[in-house]
Amino acid sequence: MSSSRRRTASLAVVALPAAVWCGAASAETPAPPPAAAPATAPVLVSIDAGGGQARAGGTLDYTVRVRNESDRPIAAAEVYQMLPATLQAGSVGEGGRIDATQVTWTAELPPRREVTLTLTTKVGERTTGGDKLVTTACVRTDPGQPLAGCASSQVAWAPEDGGRGGAAPSRLPMMAGAAAAVAVAGGVFLLRGRRRRRRSDPVAESG
Repeated sequence: MSSSRRRTASLAVVALPAAVWCGAASAETPAPPPAAAPATAPVLVSIDAGGGQARAGGTLDYTVRVRNESDRPIAAAEVYQMLPATLQAGSVGEGGRIDATQVTWTAELPPRREVTLTLTTKVGERTTGGDKLVTTACVRTDPGQPLAGCASSQVAWAPEDGGRGGAAPSRLPMMAGAAAAVAVAGGVFLLRGRRRRRRSDPVAESG
C-alpha cells in the first residue's frame, strides 16, 4: 500500500470516532426548557359610591378603579359591574355597555397605572330586608380568562322614616354579604362563559 493510501485510511479511522462522539454529545445535551406561560397580570379593583345613601327614586354615582400592578400592559381588560334588581343603569362613561344585569367596559391598562370608570344609577324600591345595597365589580385581564379580581360596594339605605337609624350593624354580616356577592358574581360569569362555549361547540349543540 502506498504512503498516500495509508494516510487516507488513518484519517478515516480517526474521523469516525470524532463524528460518533459529537453525535453522542449533542444527544446528551439537555434541550432548553419550554418558555413558561405568562402569569395572569395582578390587578387591583375597587368600587365606591362616594359615601352616599341609597334612597328609592334617588341616584348613586359609582366609581370603579382598576390598577395594573404588573410591568406589562393589558390591552383589553374586561371590567364588569353587576346591577342588582334595585339598581338601574343611567349614564355610563368611558364607553361602557349597558346590559340587563351588568355594565361592561373594555379598558386598556398601562403598566403600574390606574384606570377610572364611572356609572350613574337610579335606585329603585327596596326589595330585600338587608340594610345595605350591594353591587360588585370584577375584571378579567383577557376575554374568556378567569376573573382576576373583584370588589364590592355596600351603600347604607337611608332610614325610611327620615329619622336616625337604628343600631349600627355588626361587621360580620357586612363581610358575609360582600363575600356572597363576589361568589355570586363569579358564578354568573362562569355560567355565561359555559353557555358561550356550548353555542360555539357543534357537538354540544347536537347533544
